[in-house]
Amino acid sequence: MLKLFRKNKAFCKADKKTSGLVTDVNFAPKEIYLTLCEVAVSDGATVGVGEKLGCDCDKKAVYSGVSGKVSEIIKISDNNYRVRIENDFARTLSDTVIPFGKEHNIKVTDITSEMLISVIENSAVNTRGKQITESNRTVSQRISDSFGKAKQIVINCVGGEPYDTSVGRILLDNTEDILNGMKIVMAAMKIGEGAILVDSQNTQAANKISGMIGKTDNIKVVLSDPAYPADNEHTIIYTLTTIEISRTRNAERVKCIVFDAHEIASIARAFVYGERETGETVTVSGDAVENPMNVFVPYGTKISEIADYCSVKNEDDVRIFAGGIMRGREASRDDVFECGMSPIVALRAKSVPKFEGIRCIRCGECSSACPMLLMPMYLSLASTGGLKNIGKLFDISACVECGVCQYVCPAGIPLLENIKKAKSIEKREDNAEKEVKTNTKDTSDGSDNK
Repeated sequence: MLKLFRKNKAFCKADKKTSGLVTDVNFAPKEIYLTLCEVAVSDGATVGVGEKLGCDCDKKAVYSGVSGKVSEIIKISDNNYRVRIENDFARTLSDTVIPFGKEHNIKVTDITSEMLISVIENSAVNTRGKQITESNRTVSQRISDSFGKAKQIVINCVGGEPYDTSVGRILLDNTEDILNGMKIVMAAMKIGEGAILVDSQNTQAANKISGMIGKTDNIKVVLSDPAYPADNEHTIIYTLTTIEISRTRNAERVKCIVFDAHEIASIARAFVYGERETGETVTVSGDAVENPMNVFVPYGTKISEIADYCSVKNEDDVRIFAGGIMRGREASRDDVFECGMSPIVALRAKSVPKFEGIRCIRCGECSSACPMLLMPMYLSLASTGGLKNIGKLFDISACVECGVCQYVCPAGIPLLENIKKAKSIEKREDNAEKEVKTNTKDTSDGSDNK
């Protein structure tokens, strides 16, 4: 049987200047900008860290990552508002930040799956784990889908991007949180065993967490050789079990539930301390960065403030990529930091590969490198060739958007960019079809009632 993915080790040889650096938690932006669909604060109001500002378009709560004053609320479209908060640098916690266990007098052993989902949703724990589904499931959806099915919890502590060392730092700096998060989920979901996947080169973290695991915890540490991509649940499960899952199936198919280090640490801190997710640890690196580091950044921070703090060269030939060099996007200094933008990579133009090709030379390199055994050149045509349904025909939903195909293409075709565009087109067409079917059904129901 063919393997469902390959791992490309060549892409793990990038700069690792930040791997031994402790996370800098002293960074404080002058102001943050957050986009909301529903605003729950007024202009001029004073807010604390963890204060609810409103909700995004998915009805998920948005919290402030700094304390200070709401200095501006601007309507930027029919359903979107931009809220600006001036930092007072006091880091005052909101009065609403209360540990769930303390507030409800609940011990870890007493928490239920419903309580766990409530804590996750109220604390706005963001999804970071890479899944191979038509739409990535949220953390709470994964818990709901896996309840009664999962027998093992798996925590991925292996970075997904070549420059990204933030996951390894979270494992070292928040080891207790990761173990507490595992125990909370295991108790709530009645899961009997756990596994923590650690980069085999990160021996310091592996030894530290191994030393903190109790004899009765039934949690093991598994070392994984660095490879790219390494952060989607199918790759993780295969690494642990050598079991291959169909591209359209999820982790519960093999009785697993998968989280990454960010997610599980956030769950623990939400339960134990009442913390809301307001930012994340970010790796800032690249040949245009004079002071590469791992730094905790509040959501809504301008890229320019992060760049200045890490001494990114402010020159015309410097380009900044948010989310990594493999699958991230180019960002301007005026953009704001959002979930999933780590690592931030700043490179001189000569170090940035160019993807400006048009004509495919039919070499097959993209298919040979694709970890999901897809045919990227045909998926790319779904956006550039105007060929309807070709994306579905060649299983575009199985693409994990790792960008390997684009990086090995000798013709320099922007395959990843094209595939992302094709997915967006397909999603719009599917939504339009669903709307037509719904309207047709409503019309027929109405005529039947006359």
